[in-house]
Amino acid sequence: MTQPAPPLSPTEAGEFLRRKLRERGLTQAQLAGRAGIPDPGYLSHLLKGRVNVAESKYLRAIADVLGLTAEELRRLNPALVMEVAAPSPLLPSPDIPEGLREAGERYAAVDPLIAHPKVQAALAQAGNFYGRGPQTPQEWFRYFTSVREWIEVEP
Repeated sequence: MTQPAPPLSPTEAGEFLRRKLRERGLTQAQLAGRAGIPDPGYLSHLLKGRVNVAESKYLRAIADVLGLTAEELRRLNPALVMEVAAPSPLLPSPDIPEGLREAGERYAAVDPLIAHPKVQAALAQAGNFYGRGPQTPQEWFRYFTSVREWIEVEP
């Protein structure tokens, strides 16, 4: 088994994020807005390596907007990504929206709780909002992270 690449330094992390920003065709202002960063100057400091992105409370939101993989996120902050055993192949509930199912698959490496069947059922029920709720995997993940601290699942 190969060793994971070492974490990036703050300067390397800033360069990496700037590259991803260019690849996605986003401006710093757009990234700041979509990631909920109230001060675009703070984002500028992250991208220049003056602030350590690994310690930023906005790292998960930035990763979501930029579509970072679990491996890329691990390079920025290894503590945010856990190795999780593959879930047993259970059939998903038919009333779980497709975007939520995909969010469970895509973001389970970031937070395995999003893939838990009980959590998905609760999110689907609470996230309906009369049809105006989350639709895409990114929106579902953003919704999940906004309520994450109140989620508890019994074994």
